[in-house]
Amino acid sequence: MTVTEINSTLSFYKSQFQKGIITRRVSRITSWACGLHGHIELGEVVAKKSLEMEKVNVDKVRKNMREKGLKKEVGSSWIDIGGSVAQFVSKDEDHSKLD
Repeated sequence: MTVTEINSTLSFYKSQFQKGIITRRVSRITSWACGLHGHIELGEVVAKKSLEMEKVNVDKVRKNMREKGLKKEVGSSWIDIGGSVAQFVSKDEDHSKLD
């Protein structure tokens, strides 16, 4: 592919991603297909652009949440230990079942 073709593809890709048409799944498939067809450099660029655009979207969501006073729930997991259920919360170092 020529530089012009790569730039044209990236421009189209970016516009579609911003419209919400291109998702993470499509990004992964596109990157994989580039590699499959020998367009490794384009696949790498698509993957990097996808991550950049995704970060922008995440940052927008976080900003909107802050502005609305919303907070994300802390991550947690539940496991069965000897017939009783124990809950572990993200970064919890004081849990009674922690060894």
